[in-house]
Amino acid sequence: MVVHETTDARSPLTIRPVLPGRRVSMLDTASGRVFLAFCPQEQRDTLLDLLALSDDPRDAAARRPQAVQRDLKAVRDIGYATSSRPGRVRPWRAVAVPVFAKERLLATLSLRYTEGAIREVRLLGEIIPRLRTTAKAIGQRFEEAFAARESARTV
Repeated sequence: MVVHETTDARSPLTIRPVLPGRRVSMLDTASGRVFLAFCPQEQRDTLLDLLALSDDPRDAAARRPQAVQRDLKAVRDIGYATSSRPGRVRPWRAVAVPVFAKERLLATLSLRYTEGAIREVRLLGEIIPRLRTTAKAIGQRFEEAFAARESARTV
C-alpha cells in the first residue's frame, strides 16, 4: 500500500513522519487492514495470496488465512481498524476508516496519535465519527467531480 497524501510534513507534532510515496504494510497497519476488509472479495483474495508469498515479516500473517479473514470480518463489522492489537508494542496508535465513492472503495483515511493521548471513550465517541464524516465528504467530492466530468463529456 502506498501513502498518497499526509499532513505529517506540515505538523509540528509528528513523531515519525510518513511521507507520500512511502509503502506501508497492508496487514500491519490500520489503513491496510481497512483497505483489505472493504475491497472486493476477488481483490482481497489476490492481495492476500501475494502477501502470503512475501518475505516481509509484516506480511507473515497472510500465511494464516483463517485468522486474517476473521480479523478482516471484525473490521468490516465495526467499520474501522486500529493498530492497537494484542502483541503490538509501539509508542503510537492509529485508527482508519474506508473512503467510498459510488459504493467503490477509493482509499482509507487514518489518524495516528501517541499512545495515551486519546482515551478509548474519546476515540469511539468523537474521533471515529469525525473520521467517518470526513471520509463521507471526501467520497462525495469524488462523486461530484466524476459527475461534473461526465457531464462535460456529454456536452
